[in-house]
Amino acid sequence: MAQSFRPSHHDSHQNRARREKLQRTLNGVGNSSRPGEGGPKTGKRRAPSRRKQERMRKTNRFIMLLIVLFVFGALVVDSFSWGKAGQEAQQPTDFISQPVAGGDALTAARNLPAATAANTDTQGKDYDRAEFGLGHGWPDTDGDGCNERNEILGQQLQNPKYWKGKNTPPHCVVGTGTLNDPYSGKKIHFNREKNPNSVQIDHVVALYDAWEKGAAQWVPAKRFALATDPLNLLAVSGHENESKGHSDAASWLPPNTAFHCEYVSRQVAVKQKYEIAVTAEERAAMVEVLETCPGQELPRT
Repeated sequence: MAQSFRPSHHDSHQNRARREKLQRTLNGVGNSSRPGEGGPKTGKRRAPSRRKQERMRKTNRFIMLLIVLFVFGALVVDSFSWGKAGQEAQQPTDFISQPVAGGDALTAARNLPAATAANTDTQGKDYDRAEFGLGHGWPDTDGDGCNERNEILGQQLQNPKYWKGKNTPPHCVVGTGTLNDPYSGKKIHFNREKNPNSVQIDHVVALYDAWEKGAAQWVPAKRFALATDPLNLLAVSGHENESKGHSDAASWLPPNTAFHCEYVSRQVAVKQKYEIAVTAEERAAMVEVLETCPGQELPRT
């Protein structure tokens, strides 16, 4: 007689587990098909993972950095272009080549701009020869390999003799010569090897004086022009040049009184050309000298 099969307790447990697993699978398929079908609906989107959020933040920061760099770069380029254009518009030669008005020196002295609190600095704050382009000695202004000091010595000394060197162009470095010194009225035999400071190049309008009376506010090209303009340069006795120092006409005149009118008229010409102010005392001293030589003309070079 055949016996009927009755599942054991263990078999019933396994079947129940299979049914539950199948039901979970069916529910999962329903949830993945379309929202709202095949299973319970949560109504919320899954939030991005923490790693993804960090990547997004880094990307945004990088984009912002690129924008900032682009804007900053554009400003720098624009500023550089403007500055370069300004420099190109104002070269030292533009100032040096301006013609001296000429005319009566006495009239010109009376019409020079007056020193005021706005255009002067009587303390000479921040003055330095480097501000006039002379921080490393006399420059070569025309590119011929010969600096301005030697150019002036070659022009203003009598019978100049030049050194011949491997690294110097011909007719450049003055070795010897004779100077009829306008400041002392004496004759000086210049010998570069034995006494190079016996003859020096004086700025007729001292750079410090110009700095106090307006040059501190100039563009560098104009200051460089004043420092290298032949109108403002004289070969003179080293002793007298050091005696003069930074003085204007109110505090120093050459010992050679015969040169006073020419000296003051040259100062007036330089100050007129570069619009350098004068104090009341300085103007009075200039006028006093020039009244002794009526008809004195301003030098043009």
